[in-house]
Amino acid sequence: MKAVLLQKGYGVTDVDGTYVEDFGTDAAKEVKEDSFFVVNLKDDPNFKASITGLGEHFCQDSVLFVPRGGEESYLIGTNDAEFPGYGKEEEMGSFLGGKEGEFMTRVGKSKRPIKFAEGLETKSKMQNNTKFLISRLAKQVIKEMKGDS
Repeated sequence: MKAVLLQKGYGVTDVDGTYVEDFGTDAAKEVKEDSFFVVNLKDDPNFKASITGLGEHFCQDSVLFVPRGGEESYLIGTNDAEFPGYGKEEEMGSFLGGKEGEFMTRVGKSKRPIKFAEGLETKSKMQNNTKFLISRLAKQVIKEMKGDS
């Protein structure tokens, strides 16, 4: 997935996506998964479709989409999981830095406030061999997604 994101010219930061199982109960437990914070650096008009398509292809339950400006955010279902449901958009509210909740993102081990460009990887910053490998892998995944396997 990361190779495709980089190939498309997006900026990518590795983050811990977290959610709380059994939120609001005595059995509540924070669960973490490796995730990406992706920035639409080139204002790709197909960004939302690309992100949701990759979420589907890589069997993610959902993707969190924040439109330009960051005033609101949406959890978009990318498979048949119960929540939010395939193709459904669930409003998640606006950005709240430093606040914990049922769904959140944690960056780094120091727990310091996040800067949106912190740790941002782009293909243009990589060595030529790495760029070549990203291009090959991304082309293979994109071909699979189109059903041309």
